[in-house]
Amino acid sequence: MDRDDDRNASTIQDLLNSFDCTQHVPHEFTHTAGGTLDLVITKSEQTLDTVVIDPPAILSDHSLVQFGLNMNAQVIKSIV
Repeated sequence: MDRDDDRNASTIQDLLNSFDCTQHVPHEFTHTAGGTLDLVITKSEQTLDTVVIDPPAILSDHSLVQFGLNMNAQVIKSIV
């Protein structure tokens, strides 16, 4: 996802767009071998409060991606 000229990344981005989704992890390496491999995907109308990327190789060869998602509960009343 971090390489604009990568065909597979472009295909994933097209797929996300077709479902009105957004990928929130910034274009930075999330794996020790390089590349953005760890993603956070939501519907486009959803926003994240925070996205924190810990560097890879602390506990794993992948980064720890932490995020805060604001969730508002919607009450649905049924008519009986």
